[in-house]
Amino acid sequence: MDLAIDPPPDLAVEIDLSAPDVEKASVYARLGVPEIWRWRDERLVVLVRQGGGEYAEQPRSIAVPEFPLSELADALAGYPKVEPARAVADFRRRLRGRPAQG
Repeated sequence: MDLAIDPPPDLAVEIDLSAPDVEKASVYARLGVPEIWRWRDERLVVLVRQGGGEYAEQPRSIAVPEFPLSELADALAGYPKVEPARAVADFRRRLRGRPAQG
């Protein structure tokens, strides 16, 4: 893998529905991924890579600062009680109803 040709993504999204068998943050750090959104244990966290390569939790995204993380967390919290297609449709509907940012 040549990161000069294929650079890492700006953001990794990780949804753990069961106990993780591998701690992926160290893999993302070696690749240089600057931000991780992680859904684990009914909680959405934003992790931002620090200067030493470790990740620290932040209140909002650096990659997508205006993204409605709390609404995404609400949508994810419905799983598995809500069918995935319905959860996505409900999330989109909530986003369309939000006032414009800026």
